Amino acid sequence: MQRKEFEALLARVERLEQNQRALGLPTEPWVSPNDAASLLSTSRATIMEEIKRAEYARKHRLNYDVVWDTHYRKTSSHWQVNPMELKKVIFQPPDQRPYIELYD
Repeated sequence: MQRKEFEALLARVERLEQNQRALGLPTEPWVSPNDAASLLSTSRATIMEEIKRAEYARKHRLNYDVVWDTHYRKTSSHWQVNPMELKKVIFQPPDQRPYIELYD
């Protein structure tokens, strides 16, 4: 890629990010559960329940479709969600998703 093409592409990315900010949309893939709930038109409780099930599955080495560092993560004491990846999973019909029974 030539320098001129690269600079044009960089300018387009900067304009896209400005538009996202103007619309109140995140420019990073990771957002808070509250922001993810708003973006996905669901409740924060639904997202936190998914995280709780995923953490249980991770702790007990069970197979689950919501995965650490792909769909959610924790930085210091704050949960973060990747809404673009999470929406691919949580809106599937329940019979097409694994079921995790919580026993803790």
